[in-house]
Amino acid sequence: LYGYCVQFMVTGSELDIDIIREAVQAISDSAVVAGGSELVKIHTHAYDPGIVLSYGAGLGVLEQINIANMDKQHKEFQEFHALHCHKRLGVEFWLIFLSAC
Repeated sequence: LYGYCVQFMVTGSELDIDIIREAVQAISDSAVVAGGSELVKIHTHAYDPGIVLSYGAGLGVLEQINIANMDKQHKEFQEFHALHCHKRLGVEFWLIFLSAC
């Protein structure tokens, strides 16, 4: 349904941020790519995190890899929501939490 939130950094040399951004946007969704010629941070959503990580590994050394299952996060959010919905004076109040992604 949602796939994975994939975040990592790439260290290398002569990294072209515009080319990297375009490539990551082509293989994933909601891509944010920032950095410079020696260090790039990638944060994106993908159904297969391996494709994005393999692309990054081809650019340089991967660091600070973080992969979160957004389907699991969504399910946990729904369960939390169901348990913490309160009705007070005829008005529903919802407690909301923010996920890591």
